[in-house]
Amino acid sequence: MKATLIKTLLPWLCYAGLGLGGFGQSAAAAALAVLILGCVLLEGGFKPVDLVLALYFALLIAGIQVLHWKWLESFQPVLAPAMLAAMAFVTVLLGSPFTLPYARESVKDPAILASFHFYRVNNILSVLWGLAFLVAALGQFWALSHPEFFWIVTGGGFLATGVAAFFTWRFPPWYHKHVYEPQTARLEVVE
Repeated sequence: MKATLIKTLLPWLCYAGLGLGGFGQSAAAAALAVLILGCVLLEGGFKPVDLVLALYFALLIAGIQVLHWKWLESFQPVLAPAMLAAMAFVTVLLGSPFTLPYARESVKDPAILASFHFYRVNNILSVLWGLAFLVAALGQFWALSHPEFFWIVTGGGFLATGVAAFFTWRFPPWYHKHVYEPQTARLEVVE
């Protein structure tokens, strides 16, 4: 789990650090390189979030540095959470919520992994993350026309993802105790 967190956060830290340090032109390329190296070297390989982030950084490189799309520079804060929201909702619609690979790393019981409940929890978590990303994207879009609120909106986006992270941490054990175990016990009594 620690390697997954490092692999996800390190490209963003690299991107933000280089961008704020005046290396904006090379920040996306460096973040993409860090992301790819992290996926190759650390456990877990490429997950849906990693693929979306790789696409995001590649789009920034192509759009800003190669094609010189000035509008893309303005829309950067909207683009990342919008792409992540779309990824979350599409993976749920395709029946493979993006949280599944992460959950499989922490759940070792084959009975739970094969259960309907495992997929239900991951569908709920993926939709929640999609909503958090959507809130962040809509907030950033609104901040484009109200730049004086940029930091407040950015803080709101972080708060939304923080709520999703807290829910991701607390909901599966709660669900297991209050829904999965009682239903499993009833099925055993019936048999």
